[in-house]
Amino acid sequence: MMRCAALLAVLLAPTAPDALAQIYPVKPIRVLVAYPAGGANDIVARAVGARSRSR
Repeated sequence: MMRCAALLAVLLAPTAPDALAQIYPVKPIRVLVAYPAGGANDIVARAVGARSRSR
């Protein structure tokens, strides 16, 4: 059984770079902050959103 799993891993290893090369996310991500604008949670959410947008 272990030999079968090792063989499967060796056979599937060349396909791994193709899986990592996909562009993610395809659609925009919406972050909902359940607190009023201008609060600490809003400021952190905006900072995280701006940082993730630049990637």
